[in-house]
Amino acid sequence: MGLGYGYKCSGCGCDYNVWLGCGLRFSSTYKETIDDIKAGKYGEQWRNFFNEAQYMAVDAEQYLFICKECGKWEVDKNLSLYAPNNPESIPGKRYGIKTVEEWGYIPYVMSYDLTHDYRLVHRYAHKCEKCGKNMSMIGEKDLNKVNKLPCPKCGTINDIHDYVDWD
Repeated sequence: MGLGYGYKCSGCGCDYNVWLGCGLRFSSTYKETIDDIKAGKYGEQWRNFFNEAQYMAVDAEQYLFICKECGKWEVDKNLSLYAPNNPESIPGKRYGIKTVEEWGYIPYVMSYDLTHDYRLVHRYAHKCEKCGKNMSMIGEKDLNKVNKLPCPKCGTINDIHDYVDWD
């Protein structure tokens, strides 16, 4: 369910990692993300967008984002919002031992579900902390860009040192 890349900086010796996807605690991460959106952590506009449709979903999986302007990178949740294609079917959808109606909310929505059962309604713009430009998300098709990432401390470009396929 996730991929991990480990790096050892040849310049300063720093160890750093990139963890992508989701793990076994995804249902908790998903609920925390929804709660953060509802609490306004991502701004009032994002909270309002989330409330536009019943059963709105968020992409809470971890992705790599790279700034094309300055090269800074970060791993973060996608945070884009999706509306269900068929909202009438959601209450009867089963998650474990209960349906959405019995839970009172959607416990989690995986990327597969977003692709097949939802439509993108609002794309979250990740801004670079260094230069303020929009960052680009690196998807599975572009994971070759993960092969060489600069050290977050000194900027030296490093090759992957370790690889982990987790959960």
